[in-house]
Amino acid sequence: MRLLLVMLYLGLVTTTTYADERVDADAAAPATPTAETLSEPGALAEYVTKSLRTKGRCVLPIGIIKTDKTIDLYRVLGGVIEGVGMAAGSSSHPDGFRTVEATTQAHTTIVGPNPVFRLRACQGLSIEHLTIESDRKGESDGGDADEGVGISYEHVPGWPCNYLTLHKVAFGTPIGFKAGEKSGDHNAADVTFSDCYFTDCKIGLEVNHNQGMNYRLTGCNFLMVETAVLLNRGGMVHLLDCFGFVEQWLVIKGGGPNLMPCRITNLNSDREPQHRPPVIVDASESTDQVRVIVDGVKVTQQGLHDRLHYSGHVYYRLPKNHKRSKSAIRVRDNDLNNYPWGGVYEPQVVE
Repeated sequence: MRLLLVMLYLGLVTTTTYADERVDADAAAPATPTAETLSEPGALAEYVTKSLRTKGRCVLPIGIIKTDKTIDLYRVLGGVIEGVGMAAGSSSHPDGFRTVEATTQAHTTIVGPNPVFRLRACQGLSIEHLTIESDRKGESDGGDADEGVGISYEHVPGWPCNYLTLHKVAFGTPIGFKAGEKSGDHNAADVTFSDCYFTDCKIGLEVNHNQGMNYRLTGCNFLMVETAVLLNRGGMVHLLDCFGFVEQWLVIKGGGPNLMPCRITNLNSDREPQHRPPVIVDASESTDQVRVIVDGVKVTQQGLHDRLHYSGHVYYRLPKNHKRSKSAIRVRDNDLNNYPWGGVYEPQVVE
């Protein structure tokens, strides 16, 4: 009995000692820098890189962080970059959330140059709960004003860039996510977009290389976006349970049998009366084999206006050489509700 009491006492002392050590360690840990501190020249890029190297996690503060330097991540294995939340609207355009004093603005917004993030040889990285915006719409490096990129996902010879997860990330850049730079690039693939938001983008996801494949967009919203997904090359894209105001949902200019099929499942395409009906799949410029499977699409009607102004509108556009390339767009469930009147719903060749 005495031995048991001694053992219990020693265990209690040891536990207390460990608890004291944890408290001391927590007290010694530096607090997350403020948005103002990280907006100093070069501060954000340095903080993100150092945090991932030392802790494997970079915790970003509440507020708007303006960085003058691209966040360039090279040869990162694993790790998490995490903000407090995403803001769907642009920080440069005040709305009710920002102008009403009582509103709690619990978001992390990064405003940066072109590109805001550059990922090279990164594997298994997660980026969560933040907004990415362009500062000068691509002009900071002398580029075109329409070419500002939120995340540039690039090839490094001999190193993979894959298994990236983006969760609740909002893009307010002309091009949200650009994968690869030229057709011969390798190893920049396998990306999951979960509950992400694209607003006022020219292009949501752009893929430029032959091995750009396995991009899954689940529960994503697109607000006033010209093209949701552009495949200059690459493929194996799946749009699942997505919603938005989009002119073209999936544009395929590359392809090939090893990169197909692409899929669209349960798509809800909304529109205002002044917007023409969307194009769901446009493969009219592709010279490679294209195969797309569509399972459920809803397009908002605008009644008699559609019948008068958009009669004959084609929703699915086949490659001009679709017979020779054995291309096909298979529409299993053409509408979850009703398409606008006068539309052509079967895949067609459009000159």
